Amino acid sequence: MIWRHIVVLGGMRGALSIALVGSLPESNLKNTIAIITFGVVLSSLIAQYIGLTRYVKKVFPIEKADD
Repeated sequence: MIWRHIVVLGGMRGALSIALVGSLPESNLKNTIAIITFGVVLSSLIAQYIGLTRYVKKVFPIEKADD
C-alpha cells in the first residue's frame, strides 16, 4: 500500500498547463506564456524528482550485504 503514496507524489505535474498553453489562440504573448509555463513545469518536475527520490530512499532503505 505504500506505493500509493509514491504514485500520488509522482502525479501528472504540468500536463494540464501545457495542454492549455497549446490551445491558446495565436498572439504575440503566446510564445512568452509558453516559455514561462514550460519553465515552471520543468522546475516543478526537478523539485518533484529530488523530493520523491529522498522519500523513496527513506521509505525503502537499501540494505548492504555483509561480506
